[in-house]
Amino acid sequence: MNKYLNTLKECSKIAAQEYKEVSKKLKKIKKDLTSSQNVLVDTLLKLDESDINDKAVYDSINEINNKTSELLKNGFDSFENSFSKKADNLSDFTVTLFGRTKAGKSTIREALTNGDGSTIGKGAQRTTRDVKTYNWNHLRIIDTPGFDAYKGEEDEKIAFSQVDETDLILFLVTSDSIEESEFEKLASLRRENKPVIILLNVLYDLKHPIKKKQFLKNPKNYVSINAIRGYLSRLKFLSNKHFDIQNISVIPIHALSAYETNNSEGNEKKYLYDASNFKYFSDYLTKEIETSGKQKRVQSFRDSYIFHLENSIKPVYEDSLRSLTPIVRLLRNKQFELKNWFDKLIPDKNDEIERIVEKIFEPLFNQLDYFVDQNIENSDFGDKWNNMVSKYITENKFKSVQENIVTDMNRYLEEFFKEFKFDLNLSVSKIKSDEISGVKKGSTGKVVRWSGAAVGTASAVILSAAVANSWNPLGWGLAIVGIGLGIFSWFWGDDTKRFNIQKAIMKTRMFNNLEKMQRKNKGALKTWFYNDITHGLKKKITQDLDHQVELFQKLLKEYSAITAKIDSFIEKENIELIKRLLDLHHPNGYESDNIHHVARVQGVLTKILIENTLFNGDKNKNDFMKIYGERIIEIKSSTDKMKFLLDSLIIDSSEIIDAFFSDKENKFVVRVDKRKAGKIYGHLWSNVRTAEKIIGNKIHIEVV
Repeated sequence: MNKYLNTLKECSKIAAQEYKEVSKKLKKIKKDLTSSQNVLVDTLLKLDESDINDKAVYDSINEINNKTSELLKNGFDSFENSFSKKADNLSDFTVTLFGRTKAGKSTIREALTNGDGSTIGKGAQRTTRDVKTYNWNHLRIIDTPGFDAYKGEEDEKIAFSQVDETDLILFLVTSDSIEESEFEKLASLRRENKPVIILLNVLYDLKHPIKKKQFLKNPKNYVSINAIRGYLSRLKFLSNKHFDIQNISVIPIHALSAYETNNSEGNEKKYLYDASNFKYFSDYLTKEIETSGKQKRVQSFRDSYIFHLENSIKPVYEDSLRSLTPIVRLLRNKQFELKNWFDKLIPDKNDEIERIVEKIFEPLFNQLDYFVDQNIENSDFGDKWNNMVSKYITENKFKSVQENIVTDMNRYLEEFFKEFKFDLNLSVSKIKSDEISGVKKGSTGKVVRWSGAAVGTASAVILSAAVANSWNPLGWGLAIVGIGLGIFSWFWGDDTKRFNIQKAIMKTRMFNNLEKMQRKNKGALKTWFYNDITHGLKKKITQDLDHQVELFQKLLKEYSAITAKIDSFIEKENIELIKRLLDLHHPNGYESDNIHHVARVQGVLTKILIENTLFNGDKNKNDFMKIYGERIIEIKSSTDKMKFLLDSLIIDSSEIIDAFFSDKENKFVVRVDKRKAGKIYGHLWSNVRTAEKIIGNKIHIEVV
């Protein structure tokens, strides 16, 4: 008994140390994450300055950020409240009774605390309506409401709220009905890696004197490991299935006998107590506390801290990350789509300008020879040519070229941003509680305005001094008239041969002048296209969209960085927890630098990347795992990628069809027979999840 009492004193001392240590950690991470949250707010404010930013999207991102801040605050409030409750009970080793309604929890507690039976259920459900706390033999015993009761959802919440305070769970089931739903509930409790002892309450009525006498004569026929073997196999099967514990401790008891000792005397009292198996139960609890009570107190604080990080804080950022990712993906896709469109548009429209201008000038080129032949001797040669040029080369034709280009672009861009806005709103609607409705002024409106501005400047560009002369028919006509008059004066000579030669030269010079005029028109349109479209509109739209994508990616990167930071905190805490427990398990020390990496699904499985084994033999390892509460797999690093993969998945090559690394997708692919898939996935996907953390790559299981 002295060892037991001394252990409880040491437990109290350790609890005080752990409370102080974890409280410091809690303050530090709260400060770190609050600082990170301020960086996010700053990024969001900059995001609002983006010229192309859509208000509906901005409002949604702002909502995500506000929700993140609120959830983070709530998470830390819950966190701090949990530790505040622990502070009130640092000197107590806490045992909590859980189980479905009418399993006998209150009967056990009444028996343990010498109660009067007032809280024992007599045929009604939900007897224990509130949490009741009692002290017995230097223990703090919490009796919780039973779950699975009719309209007992609130009771269930109350029961689960006590998990964080407990050092050891006594999970009560009854011999008349071992239901799988009970183990599903227990799996929820196990998420904090709380140690569990299953109490199998053997139901045997003692009201009838003959049955009572028969029971007390040989209680081991009813309450012993041998007597419950049929139940034991089912209990262990369900324990392994739902929380991956293969050899859970099961203690058979007869709670009613234990309780009736309070109202009995003499030999009957002794017989009832012996029949209840409470002596074995009490001794087992004492031994548990003596051998692992200190470790359990450490875990109550450290595992609770890890659990809150993993389940209250990290999901806040993971959810925000999941919400933002599709928006950023959409922005990047649209950015790529718009860039490709402009990359194709620019050469296509330049080619189109070439073709259209050539088509405008084509009649002049076709008629030039005939015109010269028919009109060279006429005194109005220049006027006629000017008229012909004016007929084909008109300002309206070039305006039309510009307007058609702008109209085509505007049609595409309006459709593009209409679709863009729809896709954005669709993404946003998934992360907002209220439905987005109505069209708000955003990127679509601005693009339409830019396109409209381009149309509005078309005539101004065409009539600018630099361009107007390029298709001024009068200017070209006067130049040609001058040439023509020179030819006429010369022609009035008597050399026909020389006249034909000069006429040919005249045609060539007029042809060259037309080509020059055509090139100047093409150049004028291309200059307009470059200045107003390629350099102007494209630059404006793409730069604004690039800016928006950059800011969204930064926001996403910051959420991702915070999530990674929390992951790093969690791994560090898991390593420190294992080292702390090993210190208590190996008083003479161990190789503390041997742990390189820890991947864990709390309450289920832990994998440790090591150089050399931490344990001296299987017995030593099994003893530690029993204290730790989870299966531990030691993995040695390997330069052979496939061997490292299979070791991390705890399988060998004979258990898979194929495995390879996909460079394209940057992940491992493991092909398995469907009969082997369950083993490879592990409980709650724990095997794959932990393997991914160990090897640092995604793993895709392809079931064949």
